[in-house]
Amino acid sequence: MPDTFAYFIAGYIVIFVLIFGYVGHLFRLKRKINRQCEELSTEDQ
Repeated sequence: MPDTFAYFIAGYIVIFVLIFGYVGHLFRLKRKINRQCEELSTEDQ
């Protein structure tokens, strides 16, 4: 194995952590937006 194998693995770990963090952020944002939409719809009634 070349000496850069550890950097290769670390790079993939960083990429996947960033992707999962972004997906988690989008999930939380979706929940927040849905909650705000429900609050607005209850105010209209």
